[in-house]
Amino acid sequence: MDDLDRVKLLLWNDWDPIGINHIDGAPQSEYDNYAPKVLGMAREGASIDAIAAYLGKVEVEWMGGLRANTERNRAVAVKALGKFGRLA
Repeated sequence: MDDLDRVKLLLWNDWDPIGINHIDGAPQSEYDNYAPKVLGMAREGASIDAIAAYLGKVEVEWMGGLRANTERNRAVAVKALGKFGRLA
């Protein structure tokens, strides 16, 4: 498994803003489009806040007007940076 696949799993398991990862048959690829950006940001040394803001933007602007979950987004950003970025 490469780093991109690991970020995809991180988004599926820990982010899951529409709450589908527990549903049998839900497409595990639901958040794959956002993984390259998260991985790139982590590798480029983006801040926790910057990654969390990106995830919030996705929630609010691209997922039908969800509210950003700042606490969850920051937790995912910390994990991404810890595994793939400056906190690694």
